[in-house]
Amino acid sequence: RMFRLNYRVLSPDPVLARAGFGPLSGGGDDPVGMARYLTLPRIDPRVKEMADSVTAGATSAFEKARRIEEDLRSRYNYTLDINDAGVADPVAHFLLERNAGHCEYFATAMAVLLRHAGIPSRVVNGFASGEWSSLTGSFIVRQSDAHSWVEAWMDGRGWVTFDPTPSTQEIISRAGLMARLSRAFDQIEILWDTWVIGLDLLDQRSLASALYDTAGRMAASVTATMSRL
Repeated sequence: RMFRLNYRVLSPDPVLARAGFGPLSGGGDDPVGMARYLTLPRIDPRVKEMADSVTAGATSAFEKARRIEEDLRSRYNYTLDINDAGVADPVAHFLLERNAGHCEYFATAMAVLLRHAGIPSRVVNGFASGEWSSLTGSFIVRQSDAHSWVEAWMDGRGWVTFDPTPSTQEIISRAGLMARLSRAFDQIEILWDTWVIGLDLLDQRSLASALYDTAGRMAASVTATMSRL
């Protein structure tokens, strides 16, 4: 079932927001904040070698992050067909052997590679923006729009968003006749909820009466046209 949410977004002035971003820390000279986003699990040492190779020659943290993001998007494939049963190190298995996974694998792998490169990072789970419906004038957000991406800390800029998952994810999730039919039914359900369920009894009666009158005029027009033939 669909749920309609009303919310408000407040955004500070970009210049003022960026002006307050200094080195990440727990406050003052406390390095705890930085260490939290640089912590790494025990992982195959070849992952560190991969991070070093991909970012070699990069002159800034932002360039390193972009290189890692592009490497994952270009060399790895998106798939939902995953079976990691018995795999001791899923991230290393994804990066070094399978070379395919869903968005959580891509985001986690990028976060690990960033931390190996000395860049604080975190994985974010949420929903993509969904699909705009010109019919209903709203965005339709589905469970299939659930997504994971990465935020990396850049001194002077704060948390910057990166998405290493290949764009083919969108093609996969939306392709095919059944997907198109599903989107059509979603829009019909929204219209029904807006114009029928969401109206009070008086509004429903007014709408029904207007539709009845319109149908009557159309029927009369068709009858008149047929009688002249």
